[in-house]
Amino acid sequence: MRSVRQVALCGMASLLLGAAVAFSSSGLWVVPAAPILAIAAIWCPVWLALALAIVTLSPMRNPLLANFTAADAFLVLVALKLALTAARRPIALVHSHTWLVGFIGWAWLSVVANGVDPYPLARISLYATVSVLLALTGQDSSRTAWAIVAYTAATTVLTLPNLPQRLAGAYIGDPQQYGMLLLAALAISLLLPTRVRYLRPPLVILFVFALIATRTRGVWLAALVLGAVWLSSRYDVSRRQLVGMTVVIVAMGFVLYGPVTDRFRLNPQSAEVRQESINEGIIRGRQRPLIGVGWASFSTDPSSALQSTLPSPFNVFVTLFAYTGLVGLGLFCIWAWRLIETMLRRRAWRPLLFVLPFLVLSLSEPSLYAGSLMTILFFLFAADNPVTSRPSTALPTDSDQLRTRSGFSR
Repeated sequence: MRSVRQVALCGMASLLLGAAVAFSSSGLWVVPAAPILAIAAIWCPVWLALALAIVTLSPMRNPLLANFTAADAFLVLVALKLALTAARRPIALVHSHTWLVGFIGWAWLSVVANGVDPYPLARISLYATVSVLLALTGQDSSRTAWAIVAYTAATTVLTLPNLPQRLAGAYIGDPQQYGMLLLAALAISLLLPTRVRYLRPPLVILFVFALIATRTRGVWLAALVLGAVWLSSRYDVSRRQLVGMTVVIVAMGFVLYGPVTDRFRLNPQSAEVRQESINEGIIRGRQRPLIGVGWASFSTDPSSALQSTLPSPFNVFVTLFAYTGLVGLGLFCIWAWRLIETMLRRRAWRPLLFVLPFLVLSLSEPSLYAGSLMTILFFLFAADNPVTSRPSTALPTDSDQLRTRSGFSR
């Protein structure tokens, strides 16, 4: 059985590399490396492939279109391995992932109906597939979590000499993407097991300091929400109280936007740019309110102030309305709510420490697009949820006992 599995993986890896040549404008470099990569794919563990995908996605600043990248290869490899694992056990989708599958299916219907480029949605579909398979197969991603912490700490130490300039992360170069990587590493560090608790204070101090030094308002707001979730994990806070704290933090963020901008001398034009992009996204969405205008079809007016490399409104919910219509937006919101509700019910604090701040950041950023580091992090943390047909017990709040069978809870 193992030899058959290895042969199957080798064959699929070869097809994957062939696709890289076909779809990448500079993909000929993989031809001589194909045999080596195909053999390596057999023994490459899932956690290492995920870590390599995160690292190779880090320097991506613009949405990816048709070019096949190394990150795509690693994620397809993960999906293939997890699919083979899932095929050997009877597993049923739970409601939260059923909504995700429905959202992706509706997005594809919109793409086909509008005749737009399918490659951006294909990448989002790949991220979602990896997320669902990670949850269904119950993968222990503790090593991936340690890789995230180590990579974040290394890139932070390397970028500290740039102070007092705005920190953007060595090898990353984008304060927002770097800030969300810091939030992911901070979410992991705050709930480290007791046996390594001596690492917690220096890591938390390093990451919090770097978060402040990014000088990114959306990341700061998301960090405050992360703090509210962490306080909820330490004290007996109900779900309604956590939701209330999140709403208050978001409201305060919008109220204090101007004073914070003036106090720290940040870009005062960003609010105007965001508002204009959101208005344009609503106008585009109203053209086809039911099915949308197709994924990644949004383009800004070259004569306006929106000279952004991100071809979507600065609000992920407006973006989804424009791309997939009211139906797609509704499916995504139901999935996100069911995901958060399940995490709260099972007290899965670690994934919630990233997922909820990510959704808050999405109110002012186009956070869900192909080739985005924070997008793949979002889907990986969303996988940190026990979703098999076996019943699960509520997770205790003690950090050394916050473990689940999947994701980053270890």
